[in-house]
Amino acid sequence: ILFSYILSQIQCLPLEDFQQSVDLSSESLSVHCIRSVPLHKKGDVLLLHGAKFSAKTWETVGTLKALSDAGFEAVAIDLPGYGSTEALKFDHQPHTVLIKIMKSLSLSKPAIISASM
Repeated sequence: ILFSYILSQIQCLPLEDFQQSVDLSSESLSVHCIRSVPLHKKGDVLLLHGAKFSAKTWETVGTLKALSDAGFEAVAIDLPGYGSTEALKFDHQPHTVLIKIMKSLSLSKPAIISASM
């Protein structure tokens, strides 16, 4: 009975911290990601950090867990050149890079939340 109660209180799976390979036309990019997965998914959310922060910030302030508890799969990424994501070697349009990142993460029409940049 205690085990059943504990499981009923869990809203999401443990956070997943990983590197995602993104294929850009002229180079490959390894993007650092932190993903929270709810038990019952309502939708996707992509979290982008501000200039002085990283993906880890969204974990530290509790946003990843709050979104997951509310039923959303949330992925926080380190943008190219920040945190644990390498800088781009060639010029790419920011929106093109973001679209390719979303596709590589299999995010379906995510809500995008971004701190002031």
